[in-house]
Amino acid sequence: MSPSQIIREIAALHGVDPDEITGRCRCARVVFVRIKIAHQLDAGGYSMGRIGAILNRDPATIGFYLGRSKKKPRFKPMPEKRKFYLVPYAGAYWPEYDWKERPCQA
Repeated sequence: MSPSQIIREIAALHGVDPDEITGRCRCARVVFVRIKIAHQLDAGGYSMGRIGAILNRDPATIGFYLGRSKKKPRFKPMPEKRKFYLVPYAGAYWPEYDWKERPCQA
């Protein structure tokens, strides 16, 4: 599969315009799709320099996308919702708060 086909396919899967992938956009959803595309191209045998040329990015950025950088990523995974939470009530101080269970959202 050619790089342009991979870009179009993954961009369509995530609802992103393929022109944004190679453009200057730095919003999180586009960067996430770029990382997915970089991983797909890396699995296809492309070098970091070639992937950088395809995505219009520096090869060091591609190394960061692929996890080959010495720097650690700044973003953290989303925490899971807590099952129990504290509910304060009028006139109580914190040891007297009640623990309630969060209703299931199926």
